[in-house]
Amino acid sequence: MKTLLFSYKFLFMTLMSLPLALCSNDNDNETPFEPVTIDLSSVDIALEDTSFIVNGFQFNARRVTTDEVTNDGILLAHPENGEGSLLELDLSNVTGISKITLNIFNNNGDGTVVSLWNNGTIVEERNNIPNATSGNLFKDTSLSVSGKQIDLLRVTSFEATIRSIKLE
Repeated sequence: MKTLLFSYKFLFMTLMSLPLALCSNDNDNETPFEPVTIDLSSVDIALEDTSFIVNGFQFNARRVTTDEVTNDGILLAHPENGEGSLLELDLSNVTGISKITLNIFNNNGDGTVVSLWNNGTIVEERNNIPNATSGNLFKDTSLSVSGKQIDLLRVTSFEATIRSIKLE
């Protein structure tokens, strides 16, 4: 009789602990996103190039080159048929980003546009990128990504240079 009583207790305890085990939050396997700065100052891009990889990140481009005057990044200053240059960073395989910061030299006023996309739809767009002034011509422009689903960062401009992109 004692054996039967102990087996019922064991069965009861097992059944009671099963829902707790199934509902536990196992975030131990998820690794937090480690911030990375993608340095574009040493990338060699020709006008005909349409894609390239830096630090394992895939970029798509339209009419961009290496800034040959300063070697300070990717130059978006080759408009054609009324369209500015375009640089896209594929973020479809990146999770856990909370902020994106571009170090950019903008010489195009509101014509330089930085946008975040998801599945072909604009999530956020910013065209108030600070213009270059005397002193340090490169300025940091940050976009908050927290709580947003994004798969692409896009920059379009008639005259801007992007030195780096920091993902945090």
